[in-house]
Amino acid sequence: MPEVKLIFLPHTHWDREWYLPFEVFREKLVELIDRLVEIMSNEPDYEHFLLDGQTIILEDYQETKGENPELLQLIKEERIRIGPWYVLPDEFLVSGESLIRNLKRGFELSRRFGAEPVKVGYLPDMFGHISQMPQILRGFGIDSALVWRGVPAMEKNQFRWQSRDGSSVLGVYLPLGYGFIFNLPESPDEFLARMNLFLSLIRAQDESGVYLILVGTDHCPPEPGLARVIREASELQREWQMELGTLEGYLEELKSRLHEIPPFQGELRSNARTQILPGVSSARLYLKEMNHRAEALLEKYLEPIICLNWLGSGEDPRGRLDYLWRLLLSNHPHDSICGCSIDPVHREMETRYEKILQLSQTLLENALARLGQVRSSRPGLILVWNPAPSASPGLIAFEDDLFGNQEMILEDERGRKYPLERAGRTGKEETLYQIEVPAGFAWIAFGYFSQDQIFGYFPNSFRTQREGEKLLIEIGLGSRPLCFPIKEELSKIKEVIGEERISTLVFRLFRQSSFMRIAVVDDLPGPAISSFRIRKGRLDLESEITRSEAGLENRWLKISLAESGQARILDKESGKEILVEFSDRGDRGDSYNFDPVPDDQPITRADKFRYKFGPAGKSFATLDLKHLYRLPASLDSSRARRSRKKAPLLVKSRICLYSGLRRVDFKTSFENTIKDHRLQVDFWYPALIDHYRAETGFDLVKRKIEQESMPPPPSLSDIARLILGSEVNYASSPIQNFACLEKEGRGMILAGKGLKEISAERDQDRNRTRLSFTLCRSIGYLARADLAFRTGLAGPPLELSDAQCLRRLTWDYSLILFSGAVETGAVFGSAYQFVFPPLAFFAESKLSLPFRVRSSKILLSALYPGENCRVIARFFNPSFQPERLELELREEVSSVQAVNLKEKEISRSDLKLRGNKLETVLQPGEICTLAMEIAL
Repeated sequence: MPEVKLIFLPHTHWDREWYLPFEVFREKLVELIDRLVEIMSNEPDYEHFLLDGQTIILEDYQETKGENPELLQLIKEERIRIGPWYVLPDEFLVSGESLIRNLKRGFELSRRFGAEPVKVGYLPDMFGHISQMPQILRGFGIDSALVWRGVPAMEKNQFRWQSRDGSSVLGVYLPLGYGFIFNLPESPDEFLARMNLFLSLIRAQDESGVYLILVGTDHCPPEPGLARVIREASELQREWQMELGTLEGYLEELKSRLHEIPPFQGELRSNARTQILPGVSSARLYLKEMNHRAEALLEKYLEPIICLNWLGSGEDPRGRLDYLWRLLLSNHPHDSICGCSIDPVHREMETRYEKILQLSQTLLENALARLGQVRSSRPGLILVWNPAPSASPGLIAFEDDLFGNQEMILEDERGRKYPLERAGRTGKEETLYQIEVPAGFAWIAFGYFSQDQIFGYFPNSFRTQREGEKLLIEIGLGSRPLCFPIKEELSKIKEVIGEERISTLVFRLFRQSSFMRIAVVDDLPGPAISSFRIRKGRLDLESEITRSEAGLENRWLKISLAESGQARILDKESGKEILVEFSDRGDRGDSYNFDPVPDDQPITRADKFRYKFGPAGKSFATLDLKHLYRLPASLDSSRARRSRKKAPLLVKSRICLYSGLRRVDFKTSFENTIKDHRLQVDFWYPALIDHYRAETGFDLVKRKIEQESMPPPPSLSDIARLILGSEVNYASSPIQNFACLEKEGRGMILAGKGLKEISAERDQDRNRTRLSFTLCRSIGYLARADLAFRTGLAGPPLELSDAQCLRRLTWDYSLILFSGAVETGAVFGSAYQFVFPPLAFFAESKLSLPFRVRSSKILLSALYPGENCRVIARFFNPSFQPERLELELREEVSSVQAVNLKEKEISRSDLKLRGNKLETVLQPGEICTLAMEIAL
């Protein structure tokens, strides 16, 4: 065996959209692929090329160029290797479920192009890696991962990367990244000299003797003659074996030579070797908020509801769901969702998100209408879909445009009654159209007003009134369909006209008044559909919420306000008081990194502060706050200081406290008028804590709270840091939906909808610890080379205007107090009740899922239609200990089979089915997917 084996793999790293718009990059992609096909057709020795591990670029090519038979043949021959991903995503800013669907689509599209996908976890340029990636990869039959950014300093470049459930893959660190070897010399002597240099860098922590040489970089065209120069160089250097190869071939060779492989468990988020650019978590936060709404709507509401509709009607929705997922995933490449591209790229992303939200909402409303089939203008039943684990008590909130200003009561299946209270008017009654029609021509109006949708609204109520020979017909229009039988009601009127003396019909179409309604119920099972009777009436109950000049108070919490505008929230059980305030700092950074203004202190005190009590009832009460700041309008021309010119920033917040809940909800909105700054909301917990927990895809990871500091200078072998630069160990980091602090069995959760950046700080002097959400980060550049917190350029130094986020921003977030160990996983349920709130809709009869979850800590990650009348249900154990998954199956479930993430059947010996009871044990952090066959 030769001392050294070099496996060369030519590739390109293709950012679909970045410093150029998508269509411009796509035209360059067409040129690159056409050139690649030409080279490989003319050079039989040019045997392999990696098309960046993502399949979406093949769709991009075909959309404008059409089908290329030569390209398809090269793919089928596996000379051009594709997959496993659909897009190369950011792992922290999209949901764990999105990562699964991404790989699933990549596998399916690869096979549609006639080839098996690359069976390697190709993760070349993600800005760090989630802890559950090994388990996700294993679910697709992948046992290895190539990684670069985020890998901490280790003794070896290979490690056994493990997830909490015990899944593991061979992790291979790329010391030269994916893009430092390109434009190689054509002379064999110069080629060998270059290889000697690269080899000296690669071998430093790798004694395997087999080395992967990725030849290519960002948008790099293939290099003709590579096979020739390798062949000629091999004749000069016979101690080396050099060949063109594949990722699978390299890894097979590597595994045969490895002996002791050190283990590593957890996320890869270190910048000790390479920048991880954490500022992308808060760049263009409006995109993260839109992505949250799109993911939540698709995963937590549309798919489960449309699945129920499919089981009842047999209508196959998979084509539409596939379209929505394709749109969503096309926004998930790391330069897209991270907000670190030019303005036209992100404007196009907003359009895609709008399309997703429009179609998803329409499909959801239609599915709910078909399931509910309301036949009366005063329906008597409300169904509530709770996608989160069981809540006790539970909060139900929805917009109602059927009952107007009337007081309402909810009654659950056990006969318990709750006030369904108005929490504010969302729309006044408004006449949209009125017309008088002679009775002889009434058929024209009947035909027009019998439509399922009028003026974009839906007929949801109907009433008539006789005035002599004139008949008044009032049709109430609502914002969502209920399948109200408007045609039947109008048909009855036709009969009346013929039988009675009516000369004129007056049609009045009006938009019904609408209110936000709230109810707090004793318990709300989940994931499940609960039913409640609804009727007019009032309950004479004494509220546990008190309102005074000092603030608001319920059984658990007390909220008070300081004259400076700070809020203090006392946990009455523990005696802990949490301080809440806004803070603003100057930011001279770019889309990749926050960079503070020298000697700039956070501005926490508002110039003016006002508050008043908002809507209140027996089960809730609100406070409306206004903070007016006069802040530096931007940086000055030197960019070393904030400007002397001031501009106003008015921050409006509503704080909501509920009866029976240890939770305070916040809605904060403002029109951002300030450039070059970072606005945060800070929650100070009265204890010194050295770490916090952050939710990432399918996990709750532990992160140490450290002082921000620059790493030591790079060594001469650290080529990535030498060329790209270094960055501070930041106090900020990405999260999925929530983070929490805990000490001695008590703590707080911060949950947010689309707020993806959390910061943490220890204040030794005041014996307290801070968690903060970033609400806005305004910056004017894609990248800059003059930052204090990062050296080098992370991207092109282009000026941007939209990245200043001069727009209206609205954020929903919540403070939740808890007791008990975080490791039990119960914090997920508490946070998810806020992040993914119950969905209420009117109905005529009860509904239920094909199964009932009997395990209070197990999360339902997905529920959607699969192949061959199968329902795919994916579960996750968030706990740090084994938990039993118990399902009670309905009679229409004919069989249940464990499947992997590709939805292929697998053996699971502990999956037991006794009658209609199914049981299995999920390991800590385990993801479990079940396929249920349904007898339709």
